[in-house]
Amino acid sequence: MAELLSALLPALLKKAGESLSTEFSFIGVIEHRRSELYTLLLAINQVISDAEEQAFKKPAVKSWIGKLKLVACDADDALDELHYEALRSEALRRGHKINSGR
Repeated sequence: MAELLSALLPALLKKAGESLSTEFSFIGVIEHRRSELYTLLLAINQVISDAEEQAFKKPAVKSWIGKLKLVACDADDALDELHYEALRSEALRRGHKINSGR
């Protein structure tokens, strides 16, 4: 694997936290839930780091990590799309014209 999954997850965690707090800041409970999610994802990241060390010895673990990496990339893409739509909505709300480059 060119890029270790444990190296990809911290960036995904940061992006998820920023998106959640930006997109849903009007919900009072979100900060507590975001904190819980962040703590849980840190624990998951530790498990993945341990699994990456075992992947050299166990092909099944290597396969699992590969599949998990694909899911992490999909989640990253979804967060990018969420952020784009939030920015687009905000621009429209402020009366800016949107030139659809998509």
